[in-house]
Amino acid sequence: MCKKLGEAKTKLLFRIQLYTWEQVKAVLEGNHGVRRTLDYYAHRAFKSKLGQAQTIIQWGTRMDRDCGNLQQVALKNMEDLA
Repeated sequence: MCKKLGEAKTKLLFRIQLYTWEQVKAVLEGNHGVRRTLDYYAHRAFKSKLGQAQTIIQWGTRMDRDCGNLQQVALKNMEDLA
């Protein structure tokens, strides 16, 4: 086992008091599936730039899609917290 993985597990276990690798895996998958997705779409929406070979309509369509995805994921995240 890699020393870094052991250290990361120790810090993660201490922070949220998990006791098995299965519990750690579930938390990491949950974080990736919910929070990372929210961060991903927010980053795409706020850092979006018009590509060199892209028309304004194509960029606007991509922005509409990314902002719609961001809204859906944000609503799902809020439902999960409620």
